Amino acid sequence: LEATQIEYRGAVRKFKLELGLAEEQGVELRGSLNSVPFEVPPTEAILAGLTDSPGIAAQELEVARQRLNARMVHTRFLPQLSLSLSRGAVNGFQGEGFTEYDSSQYALSLSFTFNDLLPGSEYRNARHSAETQLESAVRSLDQSLQDRRTVVEETAAKLQKVRRDIEAAELRLELAERFYEIAQTEYENGRRDLLEVEEAELQRGEARLNLLKQYYNRINLLITLARYSLEGGGATLR
Repeated sequence: LEATQIEYRGAVRKFKLELGLAEEQGVELRGSLNSVPFEVPPTEAILAGLTDSPGIAAQELEVARQRLNARMVHTRFLPQLSLSLSRGAVNGFQGEGFTEYDSSQYALSLSFTFNDLLPGSEYRNARHSAETQLESAVRSLDQSLQDRRTVVEETAAKLQKVRRDIEAAELRLELAERFYEIAQTEYENGRRDLLEVEEAELQRGEARLNLLKQYYNRINLLITLARYSLEGGGATLR
């Protein structure tokens, strides 16, 4: 009880501070247990919109970038063919020895390099690295989508359950309220003692607390579902 009173005084103090009220200003806080109607978008609509969320879109872009990088690796390590043509002094041999050079002849040089295609080469290492990064990006995207689908499906199922729990809690509170009123009336007429009235009041308080807990659970689930719905640009959740 003391902890509840401290928490209440702290809430009132924060309320005054946010409104700019003086510390000594009297404030009365009131609340109700009225159930507010709410609409939940279909789970399929939320799941369909998950790919439009900024986080998933960024991961899809990373997958596309890694896929392009993997395709472009080989262009940096193509086999090289070098061709050179030169004109200059070339000695001629006529059987008895070298004669004077003939400057009109040409020399052709060819070279072909393919070492980057061999195992353990720089090309192989670069290709393996690019393919590994692409595979990692794809797995990360798939895992993110699966995790979000799981959360949405589980939250939707929990929301259906808490809806039934709220209905049951509201019924229990209604019965507890009625029982308390009967006990109070019979106490005033002398047919019940004070202890029975206090017991009925305690049961009514427990029923109210249970209903508040179910409302709290519903709000948490709605916030979770709304976050994924808004990220994906799906249906609006109220």
